[in-house]
Amino acid sequence: MNIISPKDIKKTDFKKTFRGYDSNEVDAFLETLSLRYERIFEENINLTDKLKALSTDIDVYKENEATLQRAIVKAQDLAEEILGNAKKKAENITKEAELNAQKILQENEKIC
Repeated sequence: MNIISPKDIKKTDFKKTFRGYDSNEVDAFLETLSLRYERIFEENINLTDKLKALSTDIDVYKENEATLQRAIVKAQDLAEEILGNAKKKAENITKEAELNAQKILQENEKIC
């Protein structure tokens, strides 16, 4: 694909013929075309650069999202582990309290 630059448009010369177009009109049109094309050309470069930057940002955000998802899963696993340990500890405390209560009752029975 050949890219035509604004300078290429300005430099373009046409052969002169006897019954050709008015060279002043052609030159004026080419100048207008060149100026408009130059603005579009620069805008395209700017938008391409912006697109690259935004694509890079998206990649960073996707990686951050993946990292956060992994962290959330780990936090959920840790929370489940802590809850399980707390339930086991509560069961152990309850069993120990029941055993102590039984010992006290048995000791009271022996005394009475």
